[in-house]
Amino acid sequence: MTTTRILPATIRDVASIAELHARSWRMTYAHRFPIEHVRDHLLQEHAALWRDRLMRADDPAMRIWKACPDMANGSLAGFVCALSGADGILLDNLHVAAEWQGQGIGRALFHRVRDWASALDPGAALYLWVLAHNVRARRFYDRLGGLAGAVHPIAVSPGIEVPALRYVWHP
Repeated sequence: MTTTRILPATIRDVASIAELHARSWRMTYAHRFPIEHVRDHLLQEHAALWRDRLMRADDPAMRIWKACPDMANGSLAGFVCALSGADGILLDNLHVAAEWQGQGIGRALFHRVRDWASALDPGAALYLWVLAHNVRARRFYDRLGGLAGAVHPIAVSPGIEVPALRYVWHP
């Protein structure tokens, strides 16, 4: 296992986070979305999302962390975003680059969010949405003790809905 540092993401990380997010979606969901959307819009949508969020990095109800391999000039290994809201703490996006999967990075990112959530609001549930067909992610969240709810359609992009499950971790 490699040593990986979990650090707060900054506005300088927009491009690498957006690229990893788009690459992860292409690998996992390309066959679920219209090909022209994946080819023409995905990276632009993700870049706009992460630019907006990282410009608000001082928002006390939001945190974005990046996983960086402990090596000179290492690429981004993963990232996670958490948002506090009325329904609890939303773990919104946890992605680990394919070449770094299976090394504990996803688990470390998840625990960073869980620790932050516990400190921010000890009584709040932590939850996320995972696409129903993403069996690998569902197994990962099962191993982390998440409780899966029923399947519901969620919007993942303008005009695109897919079936997803809400996973919850109670305090």
